[in-house]
Amino acid sequence: MGDTAMPKLPSGLRAFAVAIFVALLMLGANPASAQGHGGGGGEDEGEGPLFIEMDTFIVSVFDRGAARGRLSLALVLDVPDRANAANVRGRIPRLQDSFLNILNTYLQTRAAIIGAPDLDELMGKFQALADETFGEHVVTVLVSTAMRTM
Repeated sequence: MGDTAMPKLPSGLRAFAVAIFVALLMLGANPASAQGHGGGGGEDEGEGPLFIEMDTFIVSVFDRGAARGRLSLALVLDVPDRANAANVRGRIPRLQDSFLNILNTYLQTRAAIIGAPDLDELMGKFQALADETFGEHVVTVLVSTAMRTM
């Protein structure tokens, strides 16, 4: 596909549109492979990518000591090679904690307080951390949902 497949959108909106597209693709996937946790041990077997849902981040946004809203962010790890699934699952708690630290640091910036979350910036930091943790191309961090409430 060329550039005509997706209309020109601002980068943050483009990331959000891609996340919606991925979420819609996952709705049609096998529920056992899309959930990524729970269930029996056989869900890592099979072919094709594995999507592992992380716990949703719900973080308050503060400005000068007063709550200014809340950011809710649901992430999914795309694991193309199922042979890496056990390694990825075993490190998710550490990754979750590191992602939360990134979010808290980001939410202290003025841009995070007054506007929509910069998903491009956040996803770049999340992906860099995932690459550092697992190695490059082992997982891809995807946004399932992102919502900022005031």
